[in-house]
Amino acid sequence: MKVGIKSALNSTFVSPHVTEPKMCGKFLSLHQTRLVILFVLLFTGGLAMPLHAENGTGPGLGLGGGSLSPINETNGTEYHSSLVYASSFDYQWALSKSFSASLILQETGGEGTMPSKPEYKFYKSGIIGLQFKVWMGPLFLGLHGGQYYLTWIESMSAYSGIQQAGGNGYSIGFGTSSGWFLAAFSDQSQTFTFDEMP
Repeated sequence: MKVGIKSALNSTFVSPHVTEPKMCGKFLSLHQTRLVILFVLLFTGGLAMPLHAENGTGPGLGLGGGSLSPINETNGTEYHSSLVYASSFDYQWALSKSFSASLILQETGGEGTMPSKPEYKFYKSGIIGLQFKVWMGPLFLGLHGGQYYLTWIESMSAYSGIQQAGGNGYSIGFGTSSGWFLAAFSDQSQTFTFDEMP
């Protein structure tokens, strides 16, 4: 079994609501140029190693974190920013010495206020999808896509309903032969549309 830590680099969901039709949230913990530099260093180091899928076949669990900053896409206004937490499960199959495929399930939640509905103080989002990874020794680059979901929460009995949209993203990281891994990821969903708010 793989056990790991994931960090949100630049995950974005777009969530239109009643009065401001283009609302998106971004999870930011590293700048994207740092991601490019990190990947170049990882890729360069990985070229010296034989290509193989270090972790092989099996299940994996992950914990992660980042920050949420809702942004109105229409005027660029940023609203309440807060920490977010994530958990994930995946099952990976080694396709060859340098490629693997995974079924991924991830859930993220935290504080996040919708400006037009301040009583909704929390949100939950997630993805169910597939991921393909290219391995360079213990290092990997992954591409994934699937179905994302989002709900805004006031209390256990009052929430905005669960909306779904497609999306995709990528990840970089490394794994060890003992099953531990560290990964950073970036996601972009399509637009979530909430026709009615309770």
